[in-house]
Amino acid sequence: MSSFFLTGDLLTKILETIESLNKGIDGANIKIEEVLNVVQSLLKGVGLLLKLVTELLKLIAECLKKFGAKE
Repeated sequence: MSSFFLTGDLLTKILETIESLNKGIDGANIKIEEVLNVVQSLLKGVGLLLKLVTELLKLIAECLKKFGAKE
C-alpha cells in the first residue's frame, strides 16, 4: 500500500474543483474523473488516519496493561 499525505497540491486541487463547481458545471468543463480522483484520495487519507488511530489506541492499551490496568 502506498502511503498518502494530504499535501498542498491535493488541497489546491480540491479548492480548484470547488471553484469550478461554483462557476457552474456547464461553463467550467469539469472532468468527472478528476473529481472522483480527489474524492478517492481523500478516502484513502481517511482510511490511513483510521489505521493510525487504531495503532495509537493499541499502544495506549499496551501501556495501560503495563501499569496494571484491567481490560
